[in-house]
Amino acid sequence: VEMVSRAMAAALDREIVVDPRVKGTVTITSERALPPQEAWRSYLAALRGLGFTVVETAGMLKVVPEADAKLQGGAVVRGNVGAGSGDRIVTQVVLLRYESAASLVNVLRPLIAPSNTIAALPGSNALIITDYADNLRRLDRIIATLDQPPGGEPVLVPVRHASALDLVPML
Repeated sequence: VEMVSRAMAAALDREIVVDPRVKGTVTITSERALPPQEAWRSYLAALRGLGFTVVETAGMLKVVPEADAKLQGGAVVRGNVGAGSGDRIVTQVVLLRYESAASLVNVLRPLIAPSNTIAALPGSNALIITDYADNLRRLDRIIATLDQPPGGEPVLVPVRHASALDLVPML
């Protein structure tokens, strides 16, 4: 991991620090020369396969065990997670409109990596989820499907050219 991390740091012109607990062999091969961003995505995928990830703290990239990533910093987003950061740990805040945050925690917890977290903030009816960005995008779609108004909700129809009392018997 150390040698490939040094090569990635040189290719990206960024400092990458490897936690001493990070051990293993990473091999990235390609039939063609890879642009730095594509090599970076391959590097992140290889680290993820070994149980490690990269977090960014104060402009520095750190390779850490996945289980510690949520404590090391990293991106925090409100709303949807953008594309392009699939193998990075991100913390997302999701505000719910209709569904209870506490009830969604039980539904979503099995869909989140065991070393990552989900919590409900009942006061603001929000979820805070720390997981890989690609999984957060999938969870966004699930949450959007579940966070819908109840089916029996009354529908308000403004009446412009009639009296509401006159329309009641017809309805």
